[in-house]
Amino acid sequence: GAAGAGTYAYVTGKLTATLDAPLERAHSASVTAVESLKFTGESKQLDAFNGVVTALAADGSEVKIDLKRLSDKSTEVQIRVGTFGDKSRSVAIYEEIKKHL
Repeated sequence: GAAGAGTYAYVTGKLTATLDAPLERAHSASVTAVESLKFTGESKQLDAFNGVVTALAADGSEVKIDLKRLSDKSTEVQIRVGTFGDKSRSVAIYEEIKKHL
């Protein structure tokens, strides 16, 4: 899909961006991204306002994707890899999520 603003901020180990997609679609895209990147131990939660997807990278780093409903058509996504963050991997995960929107 062509949805997604394409801009993000990377602050204190966390990538934050707004996706032009409803929460349910952003959550589904996050789950698909985690699977396509071959992360393991995936867990997912979703309610009307928030979603979380967590998994483990091959090196044992925790990958955490937090989603927050901003409106019917937009969702904030926050991605953190490991305890202190990993910008390049966070950006790669973000790009993978956008691919699946």
